Amino acid sequence: MPNNLGNKQTMANNIRYYMDQKGVTSVEMCRVLNVPASTFSYWLNARTYPRIDKIEKMANYFGISKADLVEERSEKPLVNNDEELTEMLEELRDRSDLRMLFSLTKNATKEDIQKTIQIIQMFRDGS
Repeated sequence: MPNNLGNKQTMANNIRYYMDQKGVTSVEMCRVLNVPASTFSYWLNARTYPRIDKIEKMANYFGISKADLVEERSEKPLVNNDEELTEMLEELRDRSDLRMLFSLTKNATKEDIQKTIQIIQMFRDGS
């Protein structure tokens, strides 16, 4: 019976993608997730599917939603034809300190995103 939460190959592809984005090794991931190398290797080779608690730990570690790990990623343009908004969303996706906000931007306006970035920078700068 197929697993309706997502398929193993999609999960494997997404784990690899986010590891590349964050620049972490399998050894580091095993340490973070407290799993044996063989278990992690099975996930990366689409032989087995992680339990939900490990999916949640990975999502938290990468600063993404669980859905970002279990659903097929789209390589389509981020939004509409608004070039400035697209650039802002790309910055959210590419900057590790802002990445977790990327998945929350689906219905946000350009002004919402600008205000959010300003607030985060205020707190980070101690202003």
